Amino acid sequence: MSRNEATQQIKNISKDKQYTILKNYFQISPTFIENIYKESDGKKTIIFQKEDGRNDEKRSQVIGDLGILEFKSIKDELVTLMKITNDFKDPVGAYLLSEAGGKEQDPHTDYELLNNFPSYYKYSYIAFVAIMDKTNMVAYNDDGTKFIISLDIGDVLIARQDFIHAGPSYDDENARLHFYFDQMVTCSREDDKTYYTAFDNIAASSEGSYYFASRSTNAFNTHANTSKEKGKK
Repeated sequence: MSRNEATQQIKNISKDKQYTILKNYFQISPTFIENIYKESDGKKTIIFQKEDGRNDEKRSQVIGDLGILEFKSIKDELVTLMKITNDFKDPVGAYLLSEAGGKEQDPHTDYELLNNFPSYYKYSYIAFVAIMDKTNMVAYNDDGTKFIISLDIGDVLIARQDFIHAGPSYDDENARLHFYFDQMVTCSREDDKTYYTAFDNIAASSEGSYYFASRSTNAFNTHANTSKEKGKK
C-alpha cells in the first residue's frame, strides 16, 4: 500500500467510522523481532487484565523504542503519514507482549471519553502495528456486541481515541507495537491511564454478546498493581 492510499484511508475515518486497517504497510524483518525480544528483556512491566487491578501477569509492555533502528523507522514513517492528515505531537511508542494462556482484557479506551464530541473536535489516534501474524484485537459495536479484528504481520490498525477495544486471550505468544498520536490542542493522553468501558452481559458468553450500558470515564492505572517486572532477574 502506498503512502497516498494510506493517507486517504486515514482521512476517511469519520464520525461513523472509528478505525481503518492499512494492509501490509510495513515489511517487518525477522531480526527486528529478535532484537526487540533481546532489548526488552528485564525492562517489561505488567499491565492490566481487569479494570480492578487484577491480572494474570501474562501481558506486559515497554515504553520507548528500545534503541532499535527499525522501531524508530516505523515510528518516523507513521509520524510522516499522520502529520499529512493533521497536526499531532510526536507519538509515544510502546512494545507489548502477550504470553500464551493470558486472558482477555476488560473493554476500555486509551483516552478519556467525552459524552459528545463537538463538531470542531480534532481526535487523537492510536496506531497498532502487527509485527507477527494472528495479531488480534477485540472491538465493540455500538450495541455492545464484540468482534475480532485480526491483523497479519506488517498491518497497521489506525483508530480514533474513542475506539473501545480489549486485548484478547492468546493461545500463542504475541508481540506488537502501539503508538499514541495526541492532538496538539484538543486532547492529550495521560500517562499510565486507561479508561474502563462498562457493559452489562445479557447473553451467553459463547455468543460474545453484550448490552451496551455506558461509556465510562472511570480511569485506572494501565500498569497492574504489582511490583513484579517481566523478565527481571
